[in-house]
Amino acid sequence: MVQYDVKNSFYIKSTKIKSTVLLFILLGLYNCNTAELINSRRDFSQAIQNDIALIKEVFNAN
Repeated sequence: MVQYDVKNSFYIKSTKIKSTVLLFILLGLYNCNTAELINSRRDFSQAIQNDIALIKEVFNAN
């Protein structure tokens, strides 16, 4: 019975460690993705502003 408890506590500790490592990996991936999303959103808004400037130039030319 003691041996089973030792194995069980080791199993619980190893799963806690595995889940913590997995959590940190997922958080890292999430942070990378949000940084990419913010950069792409900035590029997207810049492209929209460029389009608006072009449209204004076209209307002002006419």
